[in-house]
Amino acid sequence: MRVLRKALNLLWDLLFPRKCLSCGRIYPLVLCPDCLRELKPYLGKTCSICGAPLEGKGKLCPYCSTSPPPFTKAVFYGLYEGKIEEVILRFKFQDHPALAIPLGQLMAQAWQKQEIEADIVTSVPLSKRRLRLRGYNQAELLAKTIAHGLGLPYQELLVRKRHVKEQSRLKREERLTNVLGAFAPIDGLDLGGKRVLLVDDVLTTGATTSECSRALLKAGASSVYVLTMARGTGTQRMSS
Repeated sequence: MRVLRKALNLLWDLLFPRKCLSCGRIYPLVLCPDCLRELKPYLGKTCSICGAPLEGKGKLCPYCSTSPPPFTKAVFYGLYEGKIEEVILRFKFQDHPALAIPLGQLMAQAWQKQEIEADIVTSVPLSKRRLRLRGYNQAELLAKTIAHGLGLPYQELLVRKRHVKEQSRLKREERLTNVLGAFAPIDGLDLGGKRVLLVDDVLTTGATTSECSRALLKAGASSVYVLTMARGTGTQRMSS
């Protein structure tokens, strides 16, 4: 039986060879080494709270210095541009859920460099409408990969109370009001002082992650940390 299974797998690979989901080159993994190398981490200075790229001597961006978000710190792997932008768009909109594995692994590496402790991993929930259209929640797939890599439990902690407009089509101020009250903790949730790692694919203004963080803190979390694959500058097609 085992020999037959190996023979069938070999035949399948010959008939339908695996390809890199970015460049299309035949390769046995989801992303080939060349494309992985193009997913470059951001090594510059960032805001100590929201993670926005910074210049100069200050530790906070203008927004966090005057009105800090409810989460304690946001961590990201790279900027939302170039190959990272391309791969995220393929992941979300071209039916490539397998990309959650290499992207989640890179995100876990970025988190481990921060030397911050968390107790539980969760994700930003999709609306039922978008989940039906896409077939999967990309943030959930990333979060489960990250939780596995970090040896932490994953749990769905939040629900969407209502469908909202696409954040990518809105200006900063509109994004902030668009998601007000859009998230809530699941019924009966009591986080009992746990430190929560909230996962999404991209962070731009932080409107979505801030609303999720408020809901988690209301449910008893002692702190909420945000981890995303990319950090945007506000000029690209974003989601959070």
